[in-house]
Amino acid sequence: MSIASSRRFLALPPNFVDMSIGYQTLLALAKSTKHQGELPNASAHGFATNASCGDECDVWVRIEDDTILDVSFVAKGCVISRAAAAILAERVRDRIEVIGTMNGDDMRGLLGADISLLRERCLTTALKALQNAVSSL
Repeated sequence: MSIASSRRFLALPPNFVDMSIGYQTLLALAKSTKHQGELPNASAHGFATNASCGDECDVWVRIEDDTILDVSFVAKGCVISRAAAAILAERVRDRIEVIGTMNGDDMRGLLGADISLLRERCLTTALKALQNAVSSL
């Protein structure tokens, strides 16, 4: 893929993202390597896909005494999907009791962006993977 076409692929129309958070912030989150990769000694693993955009996300979680100690992920897909995975891994610790009830609105709150309903699946792919991991225990 050429540089020009990759820029076009990564660009988000203004109606898909509240630009007050800034596209650069989303892009920085999407590029973050913190919490990326398979988690050694994980208690559970979950996977989810978003066929409409091509997003895929693996999530590993380490849980002890009903407490999330660590989360890691490998996310492939659009900027929103990767940014959502990064922020979820960062902020979900100690919150096992709410994982099952989280939804797109909760993810918008974590991300701090008003992501359009058209991109709801992109926003929740990592969440679905995390919910799959927790429910497998």
